[in-house]
Amino acid sequence: MDKTQVKVKIFSLGCRLNQYEIESVSTALQQQGALLVQKDEEADFCIINSCVVTQKSEAKTRNLVYRSQKKTGSQKTIVTGCFAKILKKDENTLYLPNDYKHFIPYIMNHWEEIQGLENLEPSRFKYNPPIHSSTTRVNVKIQDGCDEFCSYCIIPLVRGKPQSRPLDEVLTEIQTLVQKGFKELVITGITIGKYQWQEHNLASLLKKALALEGNFRLHLSSLDPHLVSPNLLEVLNHPQMVKHLHLSLQSGSNQVLKNMNRKYTQENFLNLVSQIRKIHPLFNLTTDIITGFPGETYLDHQETLKTLQKSQFTHVHTFRYSPRPLTAAADFSSLVDENTKKEQSLEIVKMARQIKRDFLKNFHGQQGWFLGEKKTPYGVYGHTDFYLPLFIKNQGIVNQLQPIFYQYNQKEHLLEGRAL
Repeated sequence: MDKTQVKVKIFSLGCRLNQYEIESVSTALQQQGALLVQKDEEADFCIINSCVVTQKSEAKTRNLVYRSQKKTGSQKTIVTGCFAKILKKDENTLYLPNDYKHFIPYIMNHWEEIQGLENLEPSRFKYNPPIHSSTTRVNVKIQDGCDEFCSYCIIPLVRGKPQSRPLDEVLTEIQTLVQKGFKELVITGITIGKYQWQEHNLASLLKKALALEGNFRLHLSSLDPHLVSPNLLEVLNHPQMVKHLHLSLQSGSNQVLKNMNRKYTQENFLNLVSQIRKIHPLFNLTTDIITGFPGETYLDHQETLKTLQKSQFTHVHTFRYSPRPLTAAADFSSLVDENTKKEQSLEIVKMARQIKRDFLKNFHGQQGWFLGEKKTPYGVYGHTDFYLPLFIKNQGIVNQLQPIFYQYNQKEHLLEGRAL
């Protein structure tokens, strides 16, 4: 294969971890001379980094595979991610399990020779730093796998048991990315709260990372509430930590949480929120909510609304429950009708929108730090050190941490900024 001529189209679905892995693969492909294209009909190889966490995402994956296989000519298709459970190859399509995803550049160069993976060593962490990532914020994979077995979730079956990346590898990658100019690094995995390498947990990993030289900040990806330790809360107070956590609540009802096999109660969650807000009263919290879980009642839904109001989330990602085959909840009875799910979801979104508006007003007149991510004809868009979206007219600098003065736009209900 002529490395200077091969054209590659990448489709990537799903979680931040999937994003990290394909950004690393993309970096390796570009380093060996591949050209990334926007139109899949122009590609020699089409890479589909799949997701199956919901039936909708699995259906989208199947559609992408079908479209790619119907292309005329010699286009090859590599299907990886959680949809590709076992190695399978026909003439023009290769299904490549997650633990072999890092071999994609090698496989593309040896397409005709690859019939099996017997001579290739599987790995969850053999990824090079994604230095050709297209964003100013870059992901760092520290962990993979999950053994929580929430009753609605298929992830433990497709990602396997928890494994942690060696500490020295994580620190080396962070240092490399900082030296390459990245200003915000997002610590990611499936259940990062379970990170454990020898005597080091997530909190001690962060402490060592924050001790590295460079002008950067660290940001945690999604956390399960019961995995937030006192030591981790202490680290969150560090000035280089982004004051934002995505805590997956899922429901505010203790009965529903029990049915979901979540490991906390409403009271546990609200106590955690209280501890976090002691770090900073405006600490930014976001969450996920599943509406219409089997057996959920009107009173259960009211408990969720109460928890949302008390937690003051700035963003709520709502999911309407749908049975996922191979999960425990797929066999649950007492299903909630679709209209009720829709009404509940709209009610949650409406409440979250008002909470966010009221929350943003508290920043008006204060100072903070801004990371410019995208330049537009009118200014620079980015995020603050509280992970709040912000627009600076004419004064913003891309990929730089700069001090700003917050201004709340009452008409548009948006947070704006002025460079200091």
